[in-house]
Amino acid sequence: MRRKTPSMGTILLFLLILSIMTTLLISSFAAAVQKADWLEYKTGNCSMSECFLDPTASDNVSGDQQESKCKPDDWYSKVTLIDGVWRENYDNNRVADLYCGNGNWTTRTSFIAQKMLTIPAANEDYVLSCGPPSEVLVDQGIGKKAFDPTASKEKRFTNEYDRSVFNSLCILLYKGDLIVGTSFNELGNNINISLQNQIQLDEALYEAFDIDSVDLSGCSGSTNKYDFRRCSISTSGSNPEMYYNNFTQSFIYTPNGGDVLRQGFIYNLYDLFITPILNLLEITDRTLFELSPEPLEESKLFKNLYRNKNGNRLISAVIEPKHYSGRTINEYFTASYVGFSEDICESVDIYDDNVAGGIIICRKDGNRQTIFTVSKSSTFIQKTVPVSFVKDMTHGMRLQ
Repeated sequence: MRRKTPSMGTILLFLLILSIMTTLLISSFAAAVQKADWLEYKTGNCSMSECFLDPTASDNVSGDQQESKCKPDDWYSKVTLIDGVWRENYDNNRVADLYCGNGNWTTRTSFIAQKMLTIPAANEDYVLSCGPPSEVLVDQGIGKKAFDPTASKEKRFTNEYDRSVFNSLCILLYKGDLIVGTSFNELGNNINISLQNQIQLDEALYEAFDIDSVDLSGCSGSTNKYDFRRCSISTSGSNPEMYYNNFTQSFIYTPNGGDVLRQGFIYNLYDLFITPILNLLEITDRTLFELSPEPLEESKLFKNLYRNKNGNRLISAVIEPKHYSGRTINEYFTASYVGFSEDICESVDIYDDNVAGGIIICRKDGNRQTIFTVSKSSTFIQKTVPVSFVKDMTHGMRLQ
């Protein structure tokens, strides 16, 4: 018997049903991806591109500043304390500066730090510190005594106004100049603040950095989180420059360092004349004029860091909050040392045996030595290294 050929309508119906089932299957799979929060503590289901925030929230996904279980790609916190988000045994003041990038938590500070690391050339020395203003501007934390009076505690960041609108402060010391970078919280510490009472960025810049005026309209064309545009500013510095990223409400400022991101006339001439010629020759390499952000290792949030390069020696240190197996949350300290002839691990092991009590790990891998320990603990952990140890292993090394 001759088999009946399916009609075109039957085939189209079958393909439609198959397409719908495939779409539902993909949607179901995307919604079933298990994600961890920024502390790698609580877990929940979000789509592949979303970040997990708060398991107790009633809303599943929200692009605003209210609490929700998940946050969409490119969402970031615009308030110092994210409403509704709480973690037991952890300092709520650290629940700030979160950025969801491709389904993974990071911070706006991490993008600023990466951009600032493109300022020194590969063979040039520098010191970069990022952390809370109260730690990097005074004799506390890993930014001990790094900064000149332009950004000193006596003149700046001495009131709640400054601390509520800016996240971690990054300070770069390079060729004797000081460069500052940070991100702005337009809602301050009040998620319910009215529009007319919101703090404006130009006001915050004047209050905290003595920038008398800034024209943000001329530098608000950022296309991605690393695209900082040069602004027109008025201030008392001898050679001031400010660069703004409206994509993340972040900026980099130097009172005396000049065009540190190399966006002035000579680089514009390169774009106008040299680039078209190179394109005709199918040559597009601009590595002498632009550097891609260097991948930052050993951290996820990258809000509290120290990096010091001197000659062929490099110190990279990070303080990062993590969930502990004993159901507590601690701040862990890790530091790597590259190019040191001294046996750092031997000294650290002696300190650990005599003082710390067996909580510091030090490993050697070629010309790299890496230590890992707890720098700040919750109420329920027995041991932590002194703050003095963190200082001694970073700024105390005094690379010359």
